[in-house]
Amino acid sequence: MIAKKKWILELLLCALAAIVLGQGAAWATDLQEAQDFGTNPGNLGMKYFAPENLAADAPLVLVLHGCNQSVAAIADAGWLDLAEERGFVLLFPEQKLFNNPSGCFNWAGEYGDLSNLERGEGENESIMQMVLFIQQLLEINSEKIFISGFSSGGAMASIMLATWPEVFDAGAIMSGITYACSMFPWEAQPCIMPGIDRGPAEWASRVRDAFPEYEGTYPRLSLWQNARDPVVGVLNLSELVEQWTEVHGIDRVPDEELASGAASILRYQDESGVVRVESWLIEQAGHGIPIDEASGCGISSTYVLDTGVCFAKEALGFFGIEKGNLRDELRPGRPQSLLDGTRFEQEGTPIFRMPGAESEEEQNDAEGGCQSTGSSAASSGLWSCLVLMMMLGRLRQQ
Repeated sequence: MIAKKKWILELLLCALAAIVLGQGAAWATDLQEAQDFGTNPGNLGMKYFAPENLAADAPLVLVLHGCNQSVAAIADAGWLDLAEERGFVLLFPEQKLFNNPSGCFNWAGEYGDLSNLERGEGENESIMQMVLFIQQLLEINSEKIFISGFSSGGAMASIMLATWPEVFDAGAIMSGITYACSMFPWEAQPCIMPGIDRGPAEWASRVRDAFPEYEGTYPRLSLWQNARDPVVGVLNLSELVEQWTEVHGIDRVPDEELASGAASILRYQDESGVVRVESWLIEQAGHGIPIDEASGCGISSTYVLDTGVCFAKEALGFFGIEKGNLRDELRPGRPQSLLDGTRFEQEGTPIFRMPGAESEEEQNDAEGGCQSTGSSAASSGLWSCLVLMMMLGRLRQQ
């Protein structure tokens, strides 16, 4: 009986591995793997990239993948080339299918267990052990450690920034979720789509409760969302802004409103003029990481979209490592379609309507359709993941 259950479990994991890895980009052969980096309570994998021209006191950038996305796919979203050019280290925590059938980081806990959200526990402790491993292995600057994440990786980045604020100087979150959005299993899906509105004070208290003893400055945040994302609701961008502006003790009236092409940027400064939080909204893009193939930034693959905006380069610009392509081209104001258009609700999800569009169908026609890679698969995959997680949980318990 035990052998049969083990066979079923292995069969499920093998099938899922074939689906997930089959969607990825060509494997990034320059990545190195580390297995003995610590006790690894979250049972995560670890890969990293150290360029040959590694500078002394080099920065370290953590990059966390999304669901159904390989490390190779997100590494090729501009990160590897930029690390080679600028001489900084990349660290890629990697989820295992045994932990989550869709390869998602468990930002909402596991089977009702919220230990992953608690400092020094589960997956966040595993990631911290990776950081300490890299610090011992390579000459990096401990004051220049940054984190970036997409989708479930963005939600996990929120956890790392809340539970380990003294470690990170800044973060960049793409299609992410607020820290501690889901405190109960049934809240996970509403947190993703359409998002949950709790108010700045409540959001901020959840961050502060993650490390009550901390009295230092919290990391700066660059927050990103695609306006046509059918998987992660656009509402999450404003909720993240509310959470982190409140944590920083600054108001939510933007000090700068900027635009460049499809990008709309709002910046929020503290009293000394330092940008503590900024938000980027990319028009006409679905669920994926923005890249700009024309400028040599990234390769389109699973949830990596050529939008003409390079997320990796702009995130590094915010970190102070790289000069972003758009940061010299930004002008006051917002994209014209956002100024002339109105907003409507589609199943509770805010979507920006193109001028003259009277319905979602006309919106799709005006924009040339949803540009998300595999958005239908991602939506159905969320439900499949919940079913498979329950099946695996039952098998583990028996």
